[in-house]
Amino acid sequence: MQAPAPYPLLWPESRKRRPRRVDSQFKTTLAQAITNVKDSLRRFAQDSSVPVEDVVITSNASLGITNPADPAVAVWYRWDDSWCCIPVDRYSKVQDNLQAIHHCIEADRTKLRHAGIEQIRADYVGRLALPFLSDKPRPWRQVLQYEGQSLDECKQQYLKLMRTGTHPDHGGSHDDAAALNKAFEEAELELRPRIEGRK
Repeated sequence: MQAPAPYPLLWPESRKRRPRRVDSQFKTTLAQAITNVKDSLRRFAQDSSVPVEDVVITSNASLGITNPADPAVAVWYRWDDSWCCIPVDRYSKVQDNLQAIHHCIEADRTKLRHAGIEQIRADYVGRLALPFLSDKPRPWRQVLQYEGQSLDECKQQYLKLMRTGTHPDHGGSHDDAAALNKAFEEAELELRPRIEGRK
C-alpha cells in the first residue's frame, strides 16, 4: 500500500468533520509541533518495541500557505504491520491540531506503560480499520479546502489554488489542475441550487 502525499490533507473517510473550530491554548510553532509529533511517535515505537514507519503528516499547509482555510491535520503511519491515522480538526490553526495529535500519542504512551501493549492494540482497532483513500476520489470540499455555502467565495478559493502552485503554469501538475477543475464543477452543482432557490 502506497503512502499518502503530505499535501493536500488526506482525511479518513470514516471520520466526520467538525462544523466549527475553536482557538487553543497551545503556544507552539508549526515547526515545533511537527518535531513533537515525530518525537512522540519515535518514543512510542521504543516503548512498544514495535517500529513506527512511513510517517506522513498530511494537511493543506504548503509552501506559501501556512494558514489554509481548512487547518485540519491527519497523521498517517504504519505500526504493527498496519496503517494507522490520527486526524484532528478541532482547532483553527494547523500547528494546534498537530500539537493535539502529539498529546494523543503521548496519551497512548501513558496507556502503554500502565495497561500494556494488548490494550493499545485493542484501542488501535478503530485506527487500523480506517480506510486508506489514496485511490478514491476526494470530496470537492476537501480538494478546494472550502466549507462555506457561497458559490462566489468557493470560486475565489478555486482561483486562489490555481494561482498558488496547482496549475502547471505555477509549478503544479496537469493532474492537480484537473482535480481542481472537477472539484469546482461538483461545487457548482451543489451550491448553485442553493442560490437559485433563494430568489
